[in-house]
Formats: sequence, structure tokens, C-alpha cells
Amino acid sequence: MIKKILLVILIIFSMLQAEDYSMLNLSSPTSLENRQICFSVRHRFYGDIGKEPLKTFFGMDAGANTLLSLRIQPYPNLEIKTSYIRLKKRKSIGLSYTLAPEKLPFLSQIDLEYFAFEESGLQDEKRSNLLGILSLRNRPIGERFTALTNIGYDAYYERPFLGIGALIHLLNGLGSFEQVDLILEYFPVLDRDSAGEKLADYIQPQNAAGIALKLDTYGHRFLLSLTNSSHFHAHRLTLGTADDAFWRFGFNIERILYF
Repeated sequence: MIKKILLVILIIFSMLQAEDYSMLNLSSPTSLENRQICFSVRHRFYGDIGKEPLKTFFGMDAGANTLLSLRIQPYPNLEIKTSYIRLKKRKSIGLSYTLAPEKLPFLSQIDLEYFAFEESGLQDEKRSNLLGILSLRNRPIGERFTALTNIGYDAYYERPFLGIGALIHLLNGLGSFEQVDLILEYFPVLDRDSAGEKLADYIQPQNAAGIALKLDTYGHRFLLSLTNSSHFHAHRLTLGTADDAFWRFGFNIERILYF
């Protein structure tokens, strides 16, 4: 049965094409076209890449947090999206709308998402609420540099959050790769000193960050990453990471299918 499921996934992936301007964790104003579907698989391994790297295969023997997501654009600029994250069994469904007037030097997108997760150890483990994100991305400068920011509000923790990032185009036509880009992301904790009692056990002393190499091949796109957190979403990454946080390996794979 497992072999059949893997075969179906491989067939789907062979039919798909890659998405432009995708980031490691940040939301980006969509580059999907009308009647396209984007399927994404992401891994963040739990192990320290620098601790006995040969014995643990650079920390990948310690297991991983995983994300599966699906985005559908039924009408121009409008997306329907859903995702599942293994950690805390987080499920989400949402909508986004992109504004990209040609007269402006930037693109914007508004996301509204309903999410639910399980918080172990509490009397009622199931938790749910809404979050909203405004994503801003400039049009490429010199066909090389793109900056991006996420400004959001998490209604569950009742807090605003901010994530910033950049995509730097490095090379075209490197061997089998059509394009190679460098991605940088940073998630400052805005309310570390002012967080209320509800957040006391969640705010961490260090800020989360990530770096990734994005590799485009024919019909495929891979993001190979190093991060100091095993989480995915900006609103969770902006709670910070541990004082003794280490760098871990991860990857994203994104594909696009027409319908």
C-alpha cells in the first residue's frame, strides 16, 4: 500500500512545474496563475548538524517536523489554501488575495487563515483561532534582489508579528540547474519584554532565522535550508527559539499543476 502511495506522489510530482518567488517560511505575494494548484512538502529536521554529523547524518536521524500544503487559484489573484503540520497536529484553511498594480514598484497580498492545533498537557488540548498577514514584495531590482516582509496578527496569542526576508538571484544555467537563488529570513520577537501571562511559557530568548539555497531544475524546485527552529509559519517563528538553539537541515519541494 505504501509503495502505491509513493508511486502516485511521484507521478503527480512529474506532472508539475515550479513556483516563482517562493520563500522558505514567509508568505509571498503569489506568482500562481489562474487555475493552478501548488503542492508543497517541507521538512525541518530536529538534529544538530554539527553534533556527530557523520554518525547522525547531519542531524537527520533525529526525526523531523513536516508540513504538507495545497494552494488553489480558482480565479485571478484569489487563492484557497490548506495545510497540515505534524508538530501539534496543526491544520489550517484560508484565503488570500493579491494586489499587483503595474504602476507600483511592489506587490502585496492579504492572507486570512483559520487554524487549529493540539496543546498537550492542558485541560482542553484543542486550540483554534484566526490570523491575518499582509505580505509585501518589491519587483526585482536589477533582476537580482527582492525584499519581502510579512506583517501579521495572531488572534490566538493576541499579538502582532513581523518577518523579513530577501531573495538574491545568484546564477543562471549552472549545470543541470536553470537558476540558483539565495534566500535569507529573519523573525524578530517584537514583544519579548512586554508579552502577557498567556505568552510567558512560549516566548524564547533568541530570534529565529533561516538561510536557503533555491535550485531550479526542469520541472522541479528544491530549497535546501539551515534554520535554528523546527517551525514553519511566521507567527510561530516570531515567538523565538531557545537560547541554546542549533542549526538544523531542512528542505522544501514545491510543484504546480494546472486544472
